[in-house]
Amino acid sequence: MKIGKWVSPLIGVDLGAEIIPGRSIGGLGVGTTFFHLEALLSGASVWDRKVARSLSDAIESEPGWLCHSSGNGDRAFWFARGALELHFSPQGTLARLAAGPGYVGALFGTVKIGAPLRDVLEYVNLEYDSADELHFPVLADGSDAGGLLIQAEPASLTERPSQLIHRIIV
Repeated sequence: MKIGKWVSPLIGVDLGAEIIPGRSIGGLGVGTTFFHLEALLSGASVWDRKVARSLSDAIESEPGWLCHSSGNGDRAFWFARGALELHFSPQGTLARLAAGPGYVGALFGTVKIGAPLRDVLEYVNLEYDSADELHFPVLADGSDAGGLLIQAEPASLTERPSQLIHRIIV
């Protein structure tokens, strides 16, 4: 397995795939069912709250798939030390995907994890949500463009113009 351009022969997970707002990361699409990805995810290590190490430590040390199920039926999977993150709804639908450190694909063809957040302004305007500590794209009228969230520092670009992108979420 080559991290950075690993492609599953079964499903086509690609850590270099384009990030498409509202649609996909890693070649996997929002709305895909767990059933369609079960062969890929079935060998995942399972994290349990009773284990001594924290979930973030487990994610950072797991080169393959890691799974955590919440009490409400949600399931989350992380791949390649958090480079790719999948969140399934209780109904088994892929509801959210995220790219983190180690993901080499780009948003808008050029914006990557670790890039300056201000680079996104070439494509969309951003607003900062202090409650969720995430940046989101807005339309000309100021409404949420949807389908994209960006985690950087917990501050607006005005407050901290040199912040870097930590995660991209669709």
